[in-house]
Amino acid sequence: MKRILLIGFPGCGKSTICRKLAAKFNWHHIDLDDAFEAKYHIGIPDFFKKYGENAYRTCETEVLLEALKLDNTIISSGGGTPCFNNNIAIMKQNALVVYVSMSENMLFSRLTNAKRIRPLVANRSPEELHDYIEKTLAIRRQFYEQAHLTINGENPNIEQYKQQILNYCPQISEEYAHDSTN
Repeated sequence: MKRILLIGFPGCGKSTICRKLAAKFNWHHIDLDDAFEAKYHIGIPDFFKKYGENAYRTCETEVLLEALKLDNTIISSGGGTPCFNNNIAIMKQNALVVYVSMSENMLFSRLTNAKRIRPLVANRSPEELHDYIEKTLAIRRQFYEQAHLTINGENPNIEQYKQQILNYCPQISEEYAHDSTN
């Protein structure tokens, strides 16, 4: 296994954890949202407005497939990426998939205070946002829980995450040990 893919609800910290884990492993990191915007030269909120969610999900899968060709890479997916186009199965065949789990209340707090506006949560009242998180997480959890490994994103501990990954996947452990001696 030469790649790790982080999945979870928007706001759970996938992008930050991705960057920090990549530094720990001395691997590359890719945020699929950033890769999408770079490839299509448009922000995701603008893409949603112009083309809609269905077109976005199709293009998002293309970006995912490109990222899964890279070795020694940690990938942060969009919150809905594993839930469409059989992506969770594709992810699991091509990467160690790690679910960054977080409670509804913590997600609400993080999304309420987020710097980055996410298209599916924009322009919602606090009550609507809480309702959206509850309903959407209930649907998406069935995909997220198919991950190989689950980590708790509420109190991030990158060293602990790294150890959980190495313990879970001996192949990464062997590659990591080999890479760190070079």
